[in-house]
Amino acid sequence: MANWQPWRSTGLHLARAFTDYELGIHWSQVQMQSGTTGINALRMYDPTKQAIEHDPDGEFIRRWVPELRDVSTSLIHQPGLAGANYPPPIVDHAAAVRRAGAEVQRIKKRAQASGRTAEVLERHGSRRPPPSRRR
Repeated sequence: MANWQPWRSTGLHLARAFTDYELGIHWSQVQMQSGTTGINALRMYDPTKQAIEHDPDGEFIRRWVPELRDVSTSLIHQPGLAGANYPPPIVDHAAAVRRAGAEVQRIKKRAQASGRTAEVLERHGSRRPPPSRRR
């Protein structure tokens, strides 16, 4: 995929932009979220779903996006539907997730991918046995 962002330059940009930057957590999170650790599942967050879950009343949105201050709470997470003077989304999230998922599957099918994941897990993974699950 031509538009995938490299984690180092993206992480540096975020480190400079975050008001709550914390060195001890930042870089490991950037790597994990970008899927480069090979340990955790690749995460493809839906920004609208995250906003609804973490800012249901739109307080953060209204504070930092002043042109949306007067949008109703029922439409704050989809300002285009409110007729707000706000640009349309620049990314079709559902289409981007489909493309990314297909690319991840293509990469996983390569022979060296499974060997690389095992190597990363051996180097960086937890040595504790997984917790037993109750049935």
